Amino acid sequence: TLLAAALLVASSHALAANDRNAPATMSNFSDDYFEARIGASPVTFGAGFSKSIHPNAHVIARIDSEFESDFDSAAGFGFHSPLNNWADLTGEMLMRVVQPSNESSTDVGMELNLGVRQWLGPQLEVGG
Repeated sequence: TLLAAALLVASSHALAANDRNAPATMSNFSDDYFEARIGASPVTFGAGFSKSIHPNAHVIARIDSEFESDFDSAAGFGFHSPLNNWADLTGEMLMRVVQPSNESSTDVGMELNLGVRQWLGPQLEVGG
């Protein structure tokens, strides 16, 4: 909540400069990516990707593991809707499958995410 409030305050000058009668239709964000990542504590390795399937929707998949007979994976759909030319409302609905290393059963569930992301520059964005 604090991060979302900070984003709204940071984007207030952009909101004030827009014509309120003009619809916010441009999205400066790309949802097409592949990533490799390393976690610090505990040490994990992972990969993920996202691919646009519609101008405002994308598919997502990711997996992380400590390589000790465990994994944490998620797959599903995401969306984004422009708030203005520099900010988007984002959301994801993911199916989660988790196999902890110290248990024999696999946990399955759903993850829902909502947030705002702000475009700060061509290669820099912040979200929460």
